[in-house]
Order: sequence, then structure tokens, then C-alpha cells
Amino acid sequence: LFKITVVLLAITLLTFFCVICVGAAFLGGTVATGGIIPSLRGYSAISGDRGGETSSERDESLLDAARSGNDNLVEKLLRENANMNVRDETGFQPLHLASARGHLGVVRQLIKAGANIDAETSAGDTPLSLSAEHVEVEQFLRSVGARER
Repeated sequence: LFKITVVLLAITLLTFFCVICVGAAFLGGTVATGGIIPSLRGYSAISGDRGGETSSERDESLLDAARSGNDNLVEKLLRENANMNVRDETGFQPLHLASARGHLGVVRQLIKAGANIDAETSAGDTPLSLSAEHVEVEQFLRSVGARER
């Protein structure tokens, strides 16, 4: 019984250590993530503080937050004057990203903040055309006057 308890304790501690390491690597955005999650660099998980971000970093963070559907971070970045019309390398703006992925809360926030509902990507897609697989987002965009491409 004592040996089983010791083994279980060792497994528990090892698991805890692994979770802490993975969490630290994730929030650090360094070697472990290979830069895949740049929007989380400098982010404090406890306070939500992004600590001295430049406007271009804030804009990139807004693209990432819209892509992932992070309503709270989108709201915070918009309050911090992130550029809601910033474009990624394919010409997508935050509204395109949120519409294409069905993130209705983010879509509502961006439109309320003044995002261009008819903006086109490099390929000519609009938020409405990208929302075709997400009925609620599509209906909302139509209700606020979005047009087809």
C-alpha cells in the first residue's frame, strides 16, 4: 500500500510539473510554441495585462483574438484603440476572420465599434460571403445591411 501511494504521488507531481511547464511555454510564446501564438507574448494570465504593447502588436493581437473568438480580449483591445481594420497577410480584417469562423459575439463587437461590414479581402470576399456556413452570423450581417460580394 505504501509503494502504491508513493508511485501515485510521484505521478501526480510529475503531471503537475508538466502542466506548469506547458502553461509557461504557451504563455511565453517562445521556443516551445515556435511563434505560433504571438498574441499571447507579454500577456499576464492573472491580470490580463499585455504590458506595453505597441500599436502594431495590439493590431496583430486583435487579428488573433478575432480569429479565435476571444470576446473579452477583442473588447479590451478595441478599448485600447487597436485598429479594427488591420489586415493580415491574406487581406483579412478581424471582421472577416470572426465571420468566417462563426464568432457572433466578436462580429457584433467589431461592427458596434465601426468596422467596415463590406470590406473585401485580397480575393474579394466580404464578411457576409465568408459567413455562409454560420447561419447566425450570416443573418446578423444581413440585418445590419451587409452586402454580397
